[in-house]
Amino acid sequence: MREERSGHEIQWQKSALKSSGPPVQPEAKIFLLVSYKAPVGELAAYLTPDPKDNKKHPAIVWAHSFSNGIGSSFWQLNEDGYNLTARAFREKGIVMMCPSWRGENGNPGRRELLYGEVDDFLAAIEHVKKLPYVDPEQIYIGGHNTGGTLTLLAACATDQFRAAFSIGGMLDGAITLKTAKPDEVPFNPASERDLQLRNPMRYAAFIQRPVFYFEADVHFDKTAALQMQSRANQHFQAFHLEGTHFDILHPVTQLIAEKIAAGTELKFTDEELAKSCRLADYNDQRALLAGLGKDDHGLSAILAKSPPEKTDAAAEKENGADNDDLGLPPILAKEKLLPGSGGSLTLGDVKVIQNAVIVFYEKKDCSGQTLQTLARVARLRNSIIDSQVFQAFDGSLAHWLADLALMRLSQPAALTPQEEGDIFSIIHAVIRTPHANGADLTAAALYRGIRIDSKFDWLNLLNAYDQNHSQTQRFMKAFSGSPPSGKAGEILLHHLISRQRRGLGGPDPYNSGAGSKVFKAWLTSKDPAEYITASLAARASAFLDAEFRDELLALAFDHPSKGVQLQAAWADARNGGNRGISFLRQACLDVELSPGAQECLKSLLREDQIPKEAASDTGMIAKSSITQMLKAPSQLGEAPLSIEIYDHKNIVWPTMREKCDVWLLKFTFKPKDGGDVKTGYGFHSKYTSWCSTKGHISPKVPEDLYIYTCAMDILQGAKGSGKSMTRKEAEREALMALRATNPGVFDDAKLPSQP
Repeated sequence: MREERSGHEIQWQKSALKSSGPPVQPEAKIFLLVSYKAPVGELAAYLTPDPKDNKKHPAIVWAHSFSNGIGSSFWQLNEDGYNLTARAFREKGIVMMCPSWRGENGNPGRRELLYGEVDDFLAAIEHVKKLPYVDPEQIYIGGHNTGGTLTLLAACATDQFRAAFSIGGMLDGAITLKTAKPDEVPFNPASERDLQLRNPMRYAAFIQRPVFYFEADVHFDKTAALQMQSRANQHFQAFHLEGTHFDILHPVTQLIAEKIAAGTELKFTDEELAKSCRLADYNDQRALLAGLGKDDHGLSAILAKSPPEKTDAAAEKENGADNDDLGLPPILAKEKLLPGSGGSLTLGDVKVIQNAVIVFYEKKDCSGQTLQTLARVARLRNSIIDSQVFQAFDGSLAHWLADLALMRLSQPAALTPQEEGDIFSIIHAVIRTPHANGADLTAAALYRGIRIDSKFDWLNLLNAYDQNHSQTQRFMKAFSGSPPSGKAGEILLHHLISRQRRGLGGPDPYNSGAGSKVFKAWLTSKDPAEYITASLAARASAFLDAEFRDELLALAFDHPSKGVQLQAAWADARNGGNRGISFLRQACLDVELSPGAQECLKSLLREDQIPKEAASDTGMIAKSSITQMLKAPSQLGEAPLSIEIYDHKNIVWPTMREKCDVWLLKFTFKPKDGGDVKTGYGFHSKYTSWCSTKGHISPKVPEDLYIYTCAMDILQGAKGSGKSMTRKEAEREALMALRATNPGVFDDAKLPSQP
């Protein structure tokens, strides 16, 4: 690397990079402000003072993130609450040198961005090796962000260290720097050679010592990490962590420091890194609470940004929302968490909330009060405006919310309606994140029957699991071996059929012996309330293996519900069965089934099988529409005894100002409470359909029904515009409109005599 750089002349350009003033003087017990000799001259650095114990200590040369040099950020939290100090090394008795580079902190030279700074880094290593209280055989190097990139470049340039730790560095710097704004770099970004001379990937083959790389969430480049490992001859190992680019610095350095101080072999696992992240934040929060006394560090104000579940005060009381104690740790529960007027979170807010939530997790506190607090946190996600804050919420906070909700679901105690609602709010916040436990939570909640009567809410929620969601497969596999029945199964079946309709593949938990048993139970149930689910099972059988499908379709064809039989026919026809096609052809002539049967054949691209008499019967759709309405529980709950076209016109419908077919229908039915057979009437058009079994409409002539229907449309429009109108007034207006738009058709019509 040095040889390739030696003959290169850089074309410098003006940039936004400015030289900063002298570094802040640290407290002597923390750091000494020293200078070290580099090729460009004497440069400033912070250095751990000699502990005066006559021992040789391990040391680390720590490269700061690209900024204005070294300063108080090495011992103070930044303004967003992140711990970027890397103080764990000092706290474990490891000597720490934090050098500044050329062109910053009043140093000689100019800022070169990952070029001459590498030589400064190497000079700092030589400086610390010569310190009398440092063990020269235990020199480590590391850095964060741009400092992490410098660490990688230094590791390519020298072997005078025991191990290197890059946290969030650029693996392929040529690609990253190429996208920088022109004023962000001091050289011409169009120069491919300048980009490559700053690229760790180019020199990875020269790495001779262990290099460990750590990065979080979306910033982790798996492809680049694998390339780096291959080129570095296995001296390079990368770890992909949950959290954010800034979150991981403190816990990772804490784990590294523990291993160096203990003298153990430098090996890392994903499990111990995840545990370190949890414990580091937990310990930070405990220290924060102890130091703040009664101050909750603004957590109450943060949660006040969360919109209330219901704005009405009575509804809040009904839901048990007691804001005096929402399950916060004692110190954090000082202020009421009152509903605020909204507002967006900041990175600092996310960090404060995260630390508080970790306290809940470590205490295994998933009580009802805690869930209320977590639900308020979850609803804050909708108020986030800044993309970085959004990433921080999803990357470093969402998985803690999911873990706590899962903890509550794992407990056998029954959930209250409030708890169910709070868990549902948490699912809404985590379901679209890439965390595996978000999928686990969603599946567990469906199994447990959380908000199970909110079928459409569930189906809208599950739409998140599409072909682009990284956890779709995990969610579906959660039901393998034990697919749900009951309402949970009905919801999952709806979701599966929706996925199949959109052409999405993936595991089907019902395509198994256990799933077949669930389908069989639905298809053999005598309970009419389960006929809808049986219909879903019949349709979904189309996507099962033949060993399960054949038996289930035989049951579906024998089912008492024609709707179930229709879906069985579709499933059979989809798999090449002749019985299904024959059934669908006959169903096209059935007033109850015709629209559905015709749609089935169209979806199978078999429109040629629709009988001509069904396709040409324009009143069939009208009769079928009214029949389906009458089968609703709020009407007859079954098909009428008979149904016929009472009248048909092709007219301009006044409220739509468009010519269309309209049908009046007459049907007979048996009243629910018994008694003689009665007659009812219905109306159908492309815009409006209704039916009546209450006997309050007994027209002597069809025109009465047209006037009535048009009047109802006019009344609905008046209501929407806030206009007051009586039914009689609406009927007068309807008659005039029908006469005006259809000359000669309604000239003899009169207003209905019945009120």
